[in-house]
This record gives sequence, C-alpha cells and structure tokens, in this order.
Amino acid sequence: MIRVNRKRLKQLPESERKEAERLLAELEAKYEANPLLRYNAPSSPKRHPKQIEFHEAQTKIKAYIGGNRAGKTTAGIVDDLIQCVDEDALPDHLKPYKKWQPPVRARIVAPKFNENIEQVILPAIREWCPRSQLLKGSWEDAFSKQRRVLTFANGSTIQFLTYDQDLDAHAGAALHRVHFDEEPDGDKGRLLWHENMMRLGDYDGDFIMTMTPLFGLSWSYEEIYAKRTSDPDITVVTVDSLDNPHVNHEAMEREFARMTKEERQARKEGKFVHFAGQFYPEFSMDSHGCPPPSREHIQNQSVVVGIDPGLNRTGVVWVAFDNDNVALVFDELYPEQEIVENIARKIKATNAKWGIEPDYYVIDPSARNRATVNAEAVESAYMRAGIPTIHGQNDRAAGILEVKRRLQQQGLVVSESCVNIAYEFEHYRRDPNSQDEFAAGKKDDHLLDACRYVCLSRPWSIDGPSVSEPETWRPGVAPSSDWLDTSAPAHSPPLGNLT
Repeated sequence: MIRVNRKRLKQLPESERKEAERLLAELEAKYEANPLLRYNAPSSPKRHPKQIEFHEAQTKIKAYIGGNRAGKTTAGIVDDLIQCVDEDALPDHLKPYKKWQPPVRARIVAPKFNENIEQVILPAIREWCPRSQLLKGSWEDAFSKQRRVLTFANGSTIQFLTYDQDLDAHAGAALHRVHFDEEPDGDKGRLLWHENMMRLGDYDGDFIMTMTPLFGLSWSYEEIYAKRTSDPDITVVTVDSLDNPHVNHEAMEREFARMTKEERQARKEGKFVHFAGQFYPEFSMDSHGCPPPSREHIQNQSVVVGIDPGLNRTGVVWVAFDNDNVALVFDELYPEQEIVENIARKIKATNAKWGIEPDYYVIDPSARNRATVNAEAVESAYMRAGIPTIHGQNDRAAGILEVKRRLQQQGLVVSESCVNIAYEFEHYRRDPNSQDEFAAGKKDDHLLDACRYVCLSRPWSIDGPSVSEPETWRPGVAPSSDWLDTSAPAHSPPLGNLT
C-alpha cells in the first residue's frame, strides 16, 4: 500500500531507520483500517481526475461511462461507500461528496451474481470499506449471502440484485440510491431502470450508472446520455481507458490495436457505437451541436420552416441561414395526433416567441394529396389556418446527400435544445430489407424529413455556399421573378417547371 525505497531506508542511521519504520508501520495500519484515506488523496501522484469529477457531481442521475479498466466500478463503489458510512469515517478530501446521512438504503444491480457481484463488486467493497464501518467490524457478520445484503454498523444497507431476476424482485423497497454496474440490455433493461427509479421516490434519491457502452444506441443512450445537455438533473462523465493513471498504458494500447474501430470506440473510449446502416454517421452533437441561440441572433437571419405532416406524428423544424448559407436548426415541434389547426397555432406561437416571420414554409409535397379527417388536403388545411406552404423536393437520395454534404462541410448545426431531431439524426437507418440504399426504415424521421425539405430549398454548393432564394407565396403578395435573372446561377424555379 505504501511504496518504500528499501535500499535508501537501510542506508539511514539506525536510530533514524527505526523511527522511519515505526512511522511507516503506523501509516500502514491507518491505511489498513481505513483504505479511503488513500483513495485519490490530494498528495497522490496518481489521482484520477475523472473519478473526482464523477464524485463532485450532485445531480439526481449521474453516469460514469468509460472503456475497459477506466476505473468505473471503483468510482461507483467508493461513491456508494461515501454515502453509506459515517461522515467522520471519511477523509477530509471525500467529505464534500457526501449527500446522505446514515442509515442509508442503497442497492447495487449487476448482470450476474457469481461473475459480477461475487467476483468484482464485493471484493471492491472489501478493498475500500473502513473495517470499523461494517456490522461488528467483520465482513462475515456484515454480509449475508442468503439475503444478498451488506449491513453497516450505523444501520446503512446495500442490497445486491441482478438483471436476470424478475422485475418483481426489483420492486417494493424505498431507497436513497440505486447503482447499476454495467447496463442491462434491451427492453427489459429499460423496464428495470424505470422500476428502480420508482424506488427512489420516497427519499428523492439518486441513481448512478458505471458502464462500458456495448449495446449501441441503447435505452441508456436515449434516457441518459442523449439528455445530458438538456436535463440539469443528469451528469455524464466519459472516460477513456487511458485516462486511468493506474493501468499499464503500453499493454492496453497493444490490446486495443487488435480491435476493430467500433470495438475501440466502445471498449477504450467509452463511446456509444452506432449500429450498421446509419445514414448520418458523421453527425454528433459534439461536432454539430451548439448552444441555443439568442432571439436577436435569429432575427438577423433568414428563417425557413419545414413541415412533415403525419397521421400520428408531425415534424416541424425552424432553420436559420446566415450570410454563408450555413443552416442552424434552432427550434422544433413534434406534436402527436394533433389536428392541423392546433399545429398551425403552435407554429405561430413559436414564431412569436422568436419574434420572426419566416421567409417561407416548405412542406412534404404529398400533403397536397393527403387528406385530413374531413377529406380536406393537408396543404389546404394549413393554408386555411394561415400557414401558406410551398412544396419541398421529395427525392430521398438527393435530400440525404444534401444533408450529408452540409454535415461534412460544417454547413449544418443543431441547437442543443432540439433534442428530438438530434435523436433522429443518430437513429435514422437504412431499411435492411430493401435493395434501395436510400430506403429508410420508417421510424423516427419526421423532423429529419422536414429538415431535408428545407435544406434542398437552400442547396449547399460544393464550390461554396449558395444563397439563392426559393420562390415564396403569401396572400396578397405577388411571387418574385428573380429566378428569371440570367446572371444568377442556373436552377429550376421552386414552384416547378413552367413548360
């Protein structure tokens, strides 16, 4: 536990050597009695900054998402112990992280009991827990394997459950804290999370997760990671394996070199890896996200609104274009089973919120044929509700390539407040059953379709940004004939060929 240069120790005069050995023995005994003294101690040359960042977070939900050997389980276990033990058992550098006073009711959930809890989690607790804090100061007295409960001298308890247990096993208890060590997969994993979150209601408790993301864009990505910038109750700390100062970096680099790119992203960098068939793999909020713009910023730009009407769900996006034709998606509307009149009212309210009058509204061209419940065309219904629209181009291949071109050349950015279109960007995938490489699975695409219509109405040139304006129409305003200007770049009028 303490590194000592034995050669230099032996070279000390006998009296000094004996005093040094006495002091070292005392220090060793202190560390043996309370291992938390040495956990990320300020004087340690190998402090783990990511673990400290994780402990400092006091949000209701926090996740430590990292690669293999990134110090995840240790960080989570110590964070649990900080809450469960007496405050006077904590060294000064850990006391600021304590939220709960004993007795604390906690639960740790892991994939399997034998492989994970017995072989990883319990040894980690034994390594870091001060012995005096255990019931009767003894592990044998404190841990009941039959009940799968660890009891502390102050009355705190940690219950151990697994993901393969029935959902009912996770019900019942009122808890201060739940800790998921690794992620439960699939629909059951999401149900387990919701069930455990319900256990925290009585105490307004907190949830932590320590994990390596091995299931792609899973429920934890949707419920926690994707919401980290918009939900103040969520903290996510992402950790590369090599951020851990206690591992052999050279050996780990050799191991990672054998992996595929996707495996390295998940197992080394702690990144959520996209599934195959994603249309926009270049998109990420880290690269294309931006802080929500100000009202004044939007009012100085050209604004276009895209609408993709649907029977169950409609997507509406507000896109601002600057002088370089860079598109900023700054607001969205995602109503479910709303009639056109209500959606139009919300569109106008959003315009008023930003203090804007959009240059034009572009809609799915099939809206001229699609009927509302009273057989009125959707396009006509929007017109009657005061939202005049022009038809968007519905060539899926051209639209996808236009959006990809903008993403690859930083011609499209998304406000961090637009969480739904960000979700669609990251989940929009090819239809694996179609021979058409641009055929998409019809799910999670309404906002993207609306954005696609907008982008095709303001094409991004490979040679430089295009700022040509499409034709617009509003009641009482004659359409412009600027598109007939032969000096302008050749393009078809937005209302279609007139020949």
